[in-house]
Amino acid sequence: MNSLLEAEHIEFAYPDGTTGLNRLSMTIRQGRKVAVVGANGSGKSTLFLHLNGTLKPHRGAIRFQGKELDYSRKGLRELRSRIGLVFQDPDVQLFSASVEQDISFGPLNMGLSPAEARQRVDEALEVTGISDLRHRPVHGLSYGQKKRVCIAGIYAMKPEVIILDEPLAWLDPVGAKHILALLDRLNAAGTTVIMSLHQMDIVAHWAQDVIVLNKGETVFEGNPLSLFAQDDLLHRCGLETPWPLEMYHDLVRMGLLPPGEAAPVDKRGLLDTINRKWCKR
Repeated sequence: MNSLLEAEHIEFAYPDGTTGLNRLSMTIRQGRKVAVVGANGSGKSTLFLHLNGTLKPHRGAIRFQGKELDYSRKGLRELRSRIGLVFQDPDVQLFSASVEQDISFGPLNMGLSPAEARQRVDEALEVTGISDLRHRPVHGLSYGQKKRVCIAGIYAMKPEVIILDEPLAWLDPVGAKHILALLDRLNAAGTTVIMSLHQMDIVAHWAQDVIVLNKGETVFEGNPLSLFAQDDLLHRCGLETPWPLEMYHDLVRMGLLPPGEAAPVDKRGLLDTINRKWCKR
């Protein structure tokens, strides 16, 4: 599968001297669902701001489809039409009076005609399930609704990559499921989806690839199963073990499941393991 986004030994420090990224390297493959995880302050948000050109590394290089980013005004405008970033706080991203106006801003800024922009808005509203909010004032929306409007605004620009910084933060379980289902639909349509999150249970069943950051460095790239097999790494990076995996180890210690099987990292895998053991009895 083709490499889409690459960071090579990028370094970045904030004006107060705080290290944001420390020789960080990573690769995003096209069409994948990618989770970027790590403790607070590990560099996730800083990395995302580099991937769409908001920040420029002091050293190292970022490549999109094999080419280094072009930081000219024209280059950044094109990049951000192809790589959309949804911020953690929706109020940072929403600034128009109504939902329709906010979603239409990106397409109009790309130079599309009003008719083309309207078509993009219609599609974005339908895909994100918020057509009923079209004429609502942005300030009157709930937190979850604002999250969807932000995603709709990015979707309307038809990017090849959508990056989301903690999209599930402060959402209830139902709201989180709606966002995950939406991201699955976008990914099924060919969009590469990258998001940061802290819920390891969701990482286990949602992500195809996982990137772990620690103190501004990449310390792991691979699939969830490989990550959750490394207890020392999880502990060092302040990451929790998914509850199905913890329960599996408890059942093994209690003698209710045999050791040596591939350890399940999600609920379905745990149920399959239990069924194989007990449904034959």
